[in-house]
Amino acid sequence: GPGMCTSFVASNPAGVIYHGRNLDWNLQDSLKEFIINVDYTREGRVVFQGTTIVGFVGILHAVKEKGFAWSMDARRKGGSILFNALEAMMASGARTPEQHARAVFESADITTYDAAVSALGSHSIVNPAYFIVSGTKVPEGTVLARSREGVAKHWDMRDTVAGQQTWYVGVTNYDLDHQPPPSDDRSTPLAEHLNAMAGQDFGESE
Repeated sequence: GPGMCTSFVASNPAGVIYHGRNLDWNLQDSLKEFIINVDYTREGRVVFQGTTIVGFVGILHAVKEKGFAWSMDARRKGGSILFNALEAMMASGARTPEQHARAVFESADITTYDAAVSALGSHSIVNPAYFIVSGTKVPEGTVLARSREGVAKHWDMRDTVAGQQTWYVGVTNYDLDHQPPPSDDRSTPLAEHLNAMAGQDFGESE
């Protein structure tokens, strides 16, 4: 079913920031061929790099060089399709989360982590989602639990919640201050596997 992503922002002992995400949709192989990485350019210059689906206006995750990166997980399985459709039709200017993220990345005025967190947390969106944002240095990593109207909750890299340590923050599809259902507890292995990497120079040999 939908809503089975995992995203995290972590720092190794050298202070290097890594933004990881698992987009584990149950897509048929024929559909996977339409997922593409794109250089979004303006006047011959790359503004940001992102992943999207052929013909899709929004982005699934993206990086703005020397600025920030973003990924999205479904929150509460993305909300009710009916309410999402009503929000899209009735809320003036409401965007899908993917369209909102693209607008943030396209903005020439948004170049830093702090500015990105502020912008991603604003503007109406048609369905709830988790926005995971990373910057370029410690402790620039946060999870924004987005409601349709704004930020309902947020957790930063320095927070200790759901068994996580202070050098990373990550989320699946459930609020970190609530126990995930036993039938879909991916939060526990997320924390356990990252905790096991504490103090390791991961990524430095790549």
